[in-house]
Amino acid sequence: MTRKNTCAIGVDLGGHSIKLAVVDDTGTVRLRETAPTCADEGKDASVARIVRSVKAFLVQAEAVCDAPIGVGIGAPGLIDVESGMVRFSPNLPGWSDVPIRRILEDATGLPVGLGNDANVVAMAENAFGAGKEYQDFICATLGTGIGGAIVIGGKVGTGADGTAGEIGHTTVDPDGPLCNCGNHGCLERFAGIKYIVERALSKLESGTQESRLPKMVDGQLENLTPKIIAQAAEQGDSLAKEVFEETGTYLGIAFANLVNILNPEAIVLGGGVSNAGELIFRPIRETIQRRAMPVPRETVQVVRATRGHDAGIIGASLLVRKQ
Repeated sequence: MTRKNTCAIGVDLGGHSIKLAVVDDTGTVRLRETAPTCADEGKDASVARIVRSVKAFLVQAEAVCDAPIGVGIGAPGLIDVESGMVRFSPNLPGWSDVPIRRILEDATGLPVGLGNDANVVAMAENAFGAGKEYQDFICATLGTGIGGAIVIGGKVGTGADGTAGEIGHTTVDPDGPLCNCGNHGCLERFAGIKYIVERALSKLESGTQESRLPKMVDGQLENLTPKIIAQAAEQGDSLAKEVFEETGTYLGIAFANLVNILNPEAIVLGGGVSNAGELIFRPIRETIQRRAMPVPRETVQVVRATRGHDAGIIGASLLVRKQ
Protein backbone atom coordinates (compact mmCIF):
# COMPACT_ATOMS: atom_id res chain seq x y z
CA MET A 1 0.00 0.00 0.00
CA THR A 2 1.33 3.42 -0.96
CA ARG A 3 2.02 5.60 2.05
CA LYS A 4 -0.57 8.33 2.46
CA ASN A 5 2.03 11.09 2.81
CA THR A 6 3.40 10.53 -0.72
CA CYS A 7 0.37 12.08 -2.44
CA ALA A 8 0.14 15.36 -4.33
CA ILE A 9 -2.85 17.26 -5.70
CA GLY A 10 -2.96 17.65 -9.47
CA VAL A 11 -5.16 20.31 -11.09
CA ASP A 12 -5.82 20.38 -14.83
CA LEU A 13 -7.29 23.76 -15.73
CA GLY A 14 -9.22 23.83 -19.00
CA GLY A 15 -11.42 26.30 -20.80
CA HIS A 16 -14.55 24.42 -19.73
CA SER A 17 -13.66 22.37 -16.66
CA ILE A 18 -11.28 22.05 -13.74
CA LYS A 19 -10.09 18.48 -13.10
CA LEU A 20 -8.65 17.74 -9.68
CA ALA A 21 -7.03 14.56 -8.39
CA VAL A 22 -5.05 13.00 -5.59
CA VAL A 23 -2.08 11.32 -7.29
CA ASP A 24 0.46 9.05 -5.58
CA ASP A 25 4.13 8.70 -6.48
CA THR A 26 3.45 5.86 -8.92
CA GLY A 27 1.21 8.10 -11.02
CA THR A 28 -1.95 6.41 -9.76
CA VAL A 29 -5.03 8.58 -9.36
CA ARG A 30 -6.60 7.79 -5.99
CA LEU A 31 -9.41 10.36 -5.96
CA ARG A 32 -10.80 12.72 -8.59
CA GLU A 33 -13.31 15.53 -9.00
CA THR A 34 -14.43 17.88 -11.77
CA ALA A 35 -15.84 21.39 -11.54
CA PRO A 36 -16.82 24.03 -14.12
CA THR A 37 -14.21 26.68 -14.89
CA CYS A 38 -16.72 29.54 -15.34
CA ALA A 39 -14.31 31.00 -17.90
CA ASP A 40 -17.12 32.79 -19.77
CA GLU A 41 -17.88 34.80 -16.62
CA GLY A 42 -14.46 36.46 -16.74
CA LYS A 43 -11.16 36.31 -14.89
CA ASP A 44 -12.38 37.08 -11.36
CA ALA A 45 -15.14 34.47 -11.49
CA SER A 46 -12.89 31.76 -12.90
CA VAL A 47 -10.08 32.46 -10.42
CA ALA A 48 -12.58 32.37 -7.55
CA ARG A 49 -13.98 29.08 -8.86
CA ILE A 50 -10.50 27.55 -8.96
CA VAL A 51 -9.77 28.60 -5.39
CA ARG A 52 -13.10 27.25 -4.10
CA SER A 53 -12.67 23.99 -6.01
CA VAL A 54 -9.14 23.35 -4.76
CA LYS A 55 -10.02 24.14 -1.14
CA ALA A 56 -13.10 21.90 -1.23
CA PHE A 57 -11.12 19.10 -2.86
CA LEU A 58 -8.42 19.26 -0.19
CA VAL A 59 -11.10 18.41 2.37
CA GLN A 60 -12.17 15.40 0.29
CA ALA A 61 -8.54 14.37 -0.14
CA GLU A 62 -8.17 13.74 3.59
CA ALA A 63 -9.94 10.40 3.02
CA VAL A 64 -6.99 9.04 1.01
CA CYS A 65 -4.07 11.32 1.85
CA ASP A 66 -3.09 12.49 5.33
CA ALA A 67 -0.83 15.32 4.19
CA PRO A 68 -0.53 16.19 0.49
CA ILE A 69 2.92 17.55 -0.31
CA GLY A 70 1.44 20.34 -2.41
CA VAL A 71 -0.70 21.34 -5.36
CA GLY A 72 0.38 21.32 -9.00
CA ILE A 73 -1.66 23.13 -11.64
CA GLY A 74 -1.42 22.84 -15.41
CA ALA A 75 -2.91 25.91 -17.10
CA PRO A 76 -3.43 26.76 -20.77
CA GLY A 77 -1.53 29.60 -22.38
CA LEU A 78 1.76 31.39 -21.81
CA ILE A 79 3.12 30.53 -18.37
CA ASP A 80 5.88 32.29 -16.45
CA VAL A 81 7.02 29.40 -14.28
CA GLU A 82 9.51 31.45 -12.26
CA SER A 83 6.94 34.02 -11.12
CA GLY A 84 4.03 31.54 -11.01
CA MET A 85 1.98 33.66 -13.36
CA VAL A 86 -0.33 32.99 -16.30
CA ARG A 87 0.84 35.70 -18.68
CA PHE A 88 -1.83 35.16 -21.37
CA SER A 89 -4.40 32.48 -22.13
CA PRO A 90 -6.49 32.64 -25.33
CA ASN A 91 -9.10 30.25 -23.93
CA LEU A 92 -9.48 31.93 -20.53
CA PRO A 93 -11.01 35.38 -21.21
CA GLY A 94 -9.36 38.20 -19.28
CA TRP A 95 -6.44 36.12 -18.04
CA SER A 96 -3.44 38.40 -18.36
CA ASP A 97 -0.64 38.33 -15.76
CA VAL A 98 -2.69 36.33 -13.24
CA PRO A 99 -0.49 35.27 -10.26
CA ILE A 100 -2.33 32.00 -9.80
CA ARG A 101 0.49 30.28 -7.87
CA ARG A 102 0.55 32.95 -5.15
CA ILE A 103 -3.25 33.03 -5.03
CA LEU A 104 -3.45 29.27 -4.43
CA GLU A 105 -0.56 29.24 -1.97
CA ASP A 106 -2.28 31.94 0.08
CA ALA A 107 -5.59 30.07 -0.08
CA THR A 108 -4.27 26.61 0.81
CA GLY A 109 -1.06 27.14 2.77
CA LEU A 110 0.60 24.51 0.56
CA PRO A 111 3.44 24.73 -1.97
CA VAL A 112 2.04 25.20 -5.48
CA GLY A 113 3.70 24.31 -8.78
CA LEU A 114 2.55 25.88 -12.06
CA GLY A 115 3.16 24.78 -15.63
CA ASN A 116 1.70 24.91 -19.11
CA ASP A 117 -1.07 22.33 -19.51
CA ALA A 118 0.51 20.63 -22.52
CA ASN A 119 3.90 20.54 -20.81
CA VAL A 120 2.47 18.70 -17.83
CA VAL A 121 0.76 16.20 -20.16
CA ALA A 122 4.18 15.60 -21.72
CA MET A 123 5.64 15.11 -18.24
CA ALA A 124 3.02 12.47 -17.46
CA GLU A 125 3.54 10.66 -20.77
CA ASN A 126 7.31 10.87 -20.30
CA ALA A 127 7.19 9.42 -16.79
CA PHE A 128 4.33 6.93 -17.01
CA GLY A 129 3.00 6.73 -20.59
CA ALA A 130 3.81 6.56 -24.30
CA GLY A 131 6.77 8.93 -23.96
CA LYS A 132 8.70 6.44 -21.81
CA GLU A 133 9.91 4.84 -25.04
CA TYR A 134 11.46 8.05 -26.41
CA GLN A 135 14.07 10.62 -25.47
CA ASP A 136 12.98 13.16 -28.09
CA PHE A 137 9.31 13.65 -28.88
CA ILE A 138 6.57 16.20 -29.46
CA CYS A 139 3.45 15.95 -27.34
CA ALA A 140 0.24 17.59 -28.53
CA THR A 141 -3.16 17.78 -26.88
CA LEU A 142 -6.12 18.05 -29.23
CA GLY A 143 -9.06 19.57 -27.41
CA THR A 144 -10.69 22.97 -26.92
CA GLY A 145 -7.30 24.33 -27.94
CA ILE A 146 -4.22 22.68 -29.40
CA GLY A 147 -1.54 22.42 -26.74
CA GLY A 148 2.03 21.42 -27.45
CA ALA A 149 5.20 20.41 -25.66
CA ILE A 150 8.71 19.54 -26.82
CA VAL A 151 10.71 16.86 -25.01
CA ILE A 152 14.44 16.82 -25.75
CA GLY A 153 16.77 14.39 -24.06
CA GLY A 154 13.94 13.23 -21.80
CA LYS A 155 13.19 16.71 -20.48
CA VAL A 156 10.47 19.20 -21.40
CA GLY A 157 11.97 22.20 -23.19
CA THR A 158 10.38 25.47 -22.08
CA GLY A 159 12.44 28.04 -24.00
CA ALA A 160 13.93 31.37 -22.94
CA ASP A 161 10.73 32.68 -21.35
CA GLY A 162 9.01 29.40 -20.51
CA THR A 163 6.58 29.67 -23.44
CA ALA A 164 7.97 27.08 -25.88
CA GLY A 165 5.66 24.54 -27.51
CA GLU A 166 2.70 26.69 -28.60
CA ILE A 167 1.98 24.44 -31.57
CA GLY A 168 -1.66 25.52 -31.70
CA HIS A 169 -0.64 29.06 -32.57
CA THR A 170 1.63 28.22 -35.47
CA THR A 171 0.28 29.55 -38.76
CA VAL A 172 -1.05 26.96 -41.21
CA ASP A 173 -2.93 29.44 -43.44
CA PRO A 174 -1.72 33.05 -43.57
CA ASP A 175 -5.08 34.16 -44.96
CA GLY A 176 -7.07 32.08 -42.48
CA PRO A 177 -9.64 33.21 -39.92
CA LEU A 178 -8.88 35.27 -36.83
CA CYS A 179 -7.76 33.27 -33.79
CA ASN A 180 -8.34 34.15 -30.12
CA CYS A 181 -4.63 34.92 -29.83
CA GLY A 182 -4.96 37.78 -32.33
CA ASN A 183 -3.21 36.07 -35.25
CA HIS A 184 -4.85 34.76 -38.41
CA GLY A 185 -4.79 31.17 -39.61
CA CYS A 186 -3.53 29.42 -36.45
CA LEU A 187 -3.65 25.62 -36.30
CA GLU A 188 -6.01 25.84 -33.31
CA ARG A 189 -8.46 27.81 -35.45
CA PHE A 190 -8.78 24.78 -37.75
CA ALA A 191 -8.38 21.84 -35.37
CA GLY A 192 -9.82 22.93 -32.00
CA ILE A 193 -13.09 21.27 -30.94
CA LYS A 194 -15.22 24.34 -31.60
CA TYR A 195 -13.83 24.76 -35.09
CA ILE A 196 -14.20 21.12 -36.09
CA VAL A 197 -17.90 21.48 -35.31
CA GLU A 198 -18.00 24.87 -37.05
CA ARG A 199 -16.58 23.31 -40.22
CA ALA A 200 -19.17 20.53 -40.16
CA LEU A 201 -22.00 23.04 -39.71
CA SER A 202 -20.69 25.12 -42.60
CA LYS A 203 -20.69 22.07 -44.86
CA LEU A 204 -24.22 21.16 -43.76
CA GLU A 205 -25.39 24.70 -44.45
CA SER A 206 -23.96 24.62 -47.98
CA GLY A 207 -26.22 21.67 -48.75
CA THR A 208 -23.80 20.17 -51.26
CA GLN A 209 -23.61 16.79 -49.50
CA GLU A 210 -26.09 14.46 -47.85
CA SER A 211 -25.31 13.73 -44.21
CA ARG A 212 -26.78 11.78 -41.32
CA LEU A 213 -25.47 14.30 -38.77
CA PRO A 214 -28.77 16.25 -38.34
CA LYS A 215 -30.62 13.01 -37.66
CA MET A 216 -27.98 11.89 -35.14
CA VAL A 217 -28.70 15.00 -33.02
CA ASP A 218 -32.47 14.98 -33.64
CA GLY A 219 -32.16 18.17 -35.63
CA GLN A 220 -30.56 20.00 -32.68
CA LEU A 221 -27.34 21.02 -34.42
CA GLU A 222 -26.17 22.95 -31.36
CA ASN A 223 -25.58 19.52 -29.78
CA LEU A 224 -23.12 18.46 -32.45
CA THR A 225 -19.68 17.39 -31.14
CA PRO A 226 -16.49 15.97 -32.68
CA LYS A 227 -17.40 12.62 -31.08
CA ILE A 228 -20.72 12.52 -32.95
CA ILE A 229 -19.01 13.62 -36.16
CA ALA A 230 -16.50 10.78 -35.69
CA GLN A 231 -19.31 8.28 -35.16
CA ALA A 232 -20.94 9.44 -38.40
CA ALA A 233 -17.63 9.14 -40.24
CA GLU A 234 -17.17 5.59 -38.98
CA GLN A 235 -20.64 4.82 -40.36
CA GLY A 236 -19.56 6.04 -43.80
CA ASP A 237 -20.89 9.61 -43.75
CA SER A 238 -18.86 11.40 -46.44
CA LEU A 239 -19.31 14.90 -44.99
CA ALA A 240 -18.10 13.76 -41.56
CA LYS A 241 -15.14 11.92 -43.10
CA GLU A 242 -14.22 15.05 -45.02
CA VAL A 243 -14.24 17.10 -41.81
CA PHE A 244 -11.70 14.79 -40.18
CA GLU A 245 -9.64 14.52 -43.37
CA GLU A 246 -9.27 18.31 -43.42
CA THR A 247 -8.58 18.51 -39.69
CA GLY A 248 -5.89 15.84 -39.90
CA THR A 249 -4.32 17.56 -42.90
CA TYR A 250 -3.98 20.87 -41.05
CA LEU A 251 -2.46 19.07 -38.07
CA GLY A 252 -0.12 17.18 -40.39
CA ILE A 253 1.10 20.43 -41.98
CA ALA A 254 2.07 21.81 -38.57
CA PHE A 255 3.67 18.55 -37.46
CA ALA A 256 5.61 18.17 -40.73
CA ASN A 257 7.23 21.55 -40.04
CA LEU A 258 8.17 20.40 -36.54
CA VAL A 259 9.52 17.10 -37.87
CA ASN A 260 11.84 19.03 -40.19
CA ILE A 261 12.93 21.44 -37.45
CA LEU A 262 13.26 19.10 -34.45
CA ASN A 263 13.71 15.57 -35.91
CA PRO A 264 11.68 13.91 -33.10
CA GLU A 265 11.42 10.17 -32.60
CA ALA A 266 7.66 10.47 -32.09
CA ILE A 267 4.62 12.69 -31.98
CA VAL A 268 2.44 11.70 -29.02
CA LEU A 269 -1.18 12.80 -29.41
CA GLY A 270 -3.70 13.10 -26.58
CA GLY A 271 -6.86 15.06 -25.85
CA GLY A 272 -10.47 14.39 -26.76
CA VAL A 273 -10.09 14.77 -30.53
CA SER A 274 -7.45 12.02 -30.56
CA ASN A 275 -10.25 9.62 -29.58
CA ALA A 276 -11.28 9.69 -33.24
CA GLY A 277 -8.42 7.25 -33.80
CA GLU A 278 -7.42 6.52 -37.39
CA LEU A 279 -9.92 9.09 -38.69
CA ILE A 280 -7.48 11.73 -37.47
CA PHE A 281 -4.21 9.76 -37.25
CA ARG A 282 -4.21 8.56 -40.87
CA PRO A 283 -4.38 12.02 -42.53
CA ILE A 284 -1.80 13.31 -40.05
CA ARG A 285 0.64 10.53 -40.96
CA GLU A 286 -0.02 10.87 -44.68
CA THR A 287 0.50 14.63 -44.61
CA ILE A 288 3.77 14.26 -42.71
CA GLN A 289 4.94 11.75 -45.30
CA ARG A 290 4.08 14.15 -48.12
CA ARG A 291 5.54 17.29 -46.58
CA ALA A 292 8.42 16.40 -44.26
CA MET A 293 11.95 15.76 -45.51
CA PRO A 294 12.92 12.12 -46.22
CA VAL A 295 15.23 11.30 -43.30
CA PRO A 296 13.23 12.74 -40.36
CA ARG A 297 9.88 11.55 -41.77
CA GLU A 298 11.18 7.97 -41.83
CA THR A 299 12.15 8.20 -38.18
CA VAL A 300 9.07 9.80 -36.63
CA GLN A 301 6.22 7.72 -35.23
CA VAL A 302 2.76 9.17 -34.64
CA VAL A 303 1.35 7.46 -31.55
CA ARG A 304 -1.54 7.77 -29.15
CA ALA A 305 -0.96 9.07 -25.64
CA THR A 306 -1.69 6.35 -23.08
CA ARG A 307 -2.60 8.29 -19.94
CA GLY A 308 -5.83 9.58 -21.47
CA HIS A 309 -7.92 12.07 -19.53
CA ASP A 310 -5.66 11.63 -16.49
CA ALA A 311 -2.48 12.90 -18.17
CA GLY A 312 -3.06 16.53 -17.18
CA ILE A 313 -3.73 15.85 -13.51
CA ILE A 314 -0.90 13.32 -13.24
CA GLY A 315 1.56 15.69 -14.89
CA ALA A 316 0.40 18.59 -12.72
CA SER A 317 1.09 16.53 -9.60
CA LEU A 318 4.66 15.98 -10.85
CA LEU A 319 5.23 19.75 -10.78
CA VAL A 320 5.10 19.64 -6.98
CA ARG A 321 7.50 16.71 -6.77
CA LYS A 322 9.90 18.46 -9.14
CA GLN A 323 9.63 21.67 -7.14
